[in-house]
Amino acid sequence: PGEEGVGEDPPASVAVISHDLWADRLGSDPEVLGKTLVLNGSTRTIVGVLPESFRIRHLGRNSLEGDIRGIRDVWIPVGGPGQTNNHNLEAIGRLAPGATVENAAVEVGGILSVTTEQVRSDTGEGAEWRIVPRGVDETLGLESPLVFLLGATAILLLISCANVATLSLGELHGRIPELSTRAALGAGRGRVFRQLLTESLLLGLLGTTVGAVLAVSGTRALVAVAPPLPRIETIGVNLRVLGFAALLGTLAGVLCGTFPALVSARKATLLGGLGRRAASARRGPFERWFAAPQIALTVVLLVAGGLLGQSLHRLLRVDPGFDPEGLATVQIVLPTEGYEGREDILAVYDDLVAGIQEIPGVTQVSAATRLPFPGLSDVVIFGNPGGTEGEGGSISAQQVFVLPGYHETMGIPLLDGADLEGIRVGTAPRGMLITENMARRYWPQDSPLGVNLDGEVVSGIVRDVKRNSLRVEGDPVVYMSLLDLPRRQINIIARTRGDATTLAGRMREAIQNYDEGIPIRRVVSMPDLIADSAAPERYRAFLMGVFAALATLLAGVGVFGVSARGVARRRKELAVRICLGAEERKLMGRVVRDGLFTGAPATLVGLMAAAWTGQLLSSLLFGVEPADPLTFGAVASFLSLVIMTASYLPARTIARSDPARALRAEE
Repeated sequence: PGEEGVGEDPPASVAVISHDLWADRLGSDPEVLGKTLVLNGSTRTIVGVLPESFRIRHLGRNSLEGDIRGIRDVWIPVGGPGQTNNHNLEAIGRLAPGATVENAAVEVGGILSVTTEQVRSDTGEGAEWRIVPRGVDETLGLESPLVFLLGATAILLLISCANVATLSLGELHGRIPELSTRAALGAGRGRVFRQLLTESLLLGLLGTTVGAVLAVSGTRALVAVAPPLPRIETIGVNLRVLGFAALLGTLAGVLCGTFPALVSARKATLLGGLGRRAASARRGPFERWFAAPQIALTVVLLVAGGLLGQSLHRLLRVDPGFDPEGLATVQIVLPTEGYEGREDILAVYDDLVAGIQEIPGVTQVSAATRLPFPGLSDVVIFGNPGGTEGEGGSISAQQVFVLPGYHETMGIPLLDGADLEGIRVGTAPRGMLITENMARRYWPQDSPLGVNLDGEVVSGIVRDVKRNSLRVEGDPVVYMSLLDLPRRQINIIARTRGDATTLAGRMREAIQNYDEGIPIRRVVSMPDLIADSAAPERYRAFLMGVFAALATLLAGVGVFGVSARGVARRRKELAVRICLGAEERKLMGRVVRDGLFTGAPATLVGLMAAAWTGQLLSSLLFGVEPADPLTFGAVASFLSLVIMTASYLPARTIARSDPARALRAEE
């Protein structure tokens, strides 16, 4: 239907192509202008190539619709030969100085109030419109998750700084005799401080260099596993970002070494040559002060990662309203050349369904114009019949055209009435199915069966299905027969007793064997489509899990360093206790208790901070409370285990060493 151009003078058969298409598919041909492309059977002349930076994405509600990146590669004038009759249009405009989106919405609403009536009278269909700031649509609402990830990065930086300060303080305390000797020989506090600061600067430069290498490779890896997020292909470590990170890393290393250097320089000049014993008197509390914040901040990241992981787990367990297991789909677009008329299109339906039905393992085959995930559909508006409660005197719903057997193939149960199987094609009024949420919304008290909506009679009610996201309920949908109104773009679906991914490949082969000229846009299993719909949630949970794992590792290293230094200071005491018959288990227990004494208050503070952070995460969670007790309890238990392990390992080393050697060692 609708192959004619719009208006008396159809637009020229020309096209402008994207830089990606020119570079990837046309080999960056410098003489591409004037050459032709065949699109859906129509020949178009290339008149321009867009710059590489030009990225306009589909103004839709789901980034997975059409091209998985949402980028359009070919731009052609509206109307003209080779185009199907499509009323879904995007208008992109620039606001005048001082104008707001709200003002523009009012003006556009006044214009479309007339246009909508004209469209309805001409085609029997309504129009739906919305105005969205282009920046909001380009980012797909990712501002909040990215801001939170930036905060997680800052927390990880603070943990790293505290870790460096902890280890530096312990290392410098061990050098007090050396520094005291330097002071006794005439080195002033400033000289000692400059020496230690120089060492901290070298440490920061070394760490920054290693971090830069890891940043480049790590960013490439994260981009490679990322879902199709807006402008994901532009993410990388450029010189500006690398320079900022290098400067920040170097400053962090220097600043983290400054305080320990000041403390050590002061002790060295005050103690002179008194040695290590006096310097060790109050060494432990300083190190614990740096270790405690690491533990508290780690709790925040672990709780955030746990909440996002719990949310993802519950989201993937949501019932989509149909049975996705064993379902595979192939999207095709029939070209105009060779398939001009209605009967030709219907013959293709029959042939492809019959051919795919012969694939071993296939139990059912059907087709639809739109499938869930993504579930964008044309919107139809019916005049409001008596007795309904449609807003504004009309009823609106998403419209999907299906072949007989669609709901059985998808596993969508029929709740009431009759399926489309028994409805005769070409009869008036035509039958259609509606979803139960549409029945509840517009016929809360009565049965909608038999209601005539602008020549379409409600013949049955089917179960609601999730369409765009597992998070939200699906919109009302009406299902009409493809045999009455055939379309060129359809999704063929098939159910198998075997692997759905393998079946998808076999379906592609069957279509290509039938006609190599039929464009195939998408070949995928339904479980993969559903998984893709939760890709942003999965990626957020993955990133937060990486941050939490790194934070746990750093906190564990910090606690291990504090425990190792504390045990080293007490090695003569522990050796005496062992010689006097103290049990190894009890000695290690005392050291572990000291670690828990530092970790328990820090964990409690971290849990309190995580409760506040969870409120900030609430908009990203699904089916999980921000103060989920299971997550909080699991994090507290896990971190306690980490602290116990980090404290136990150095204690075990000392407890199992030769006490005689420890007693002979210089204090």
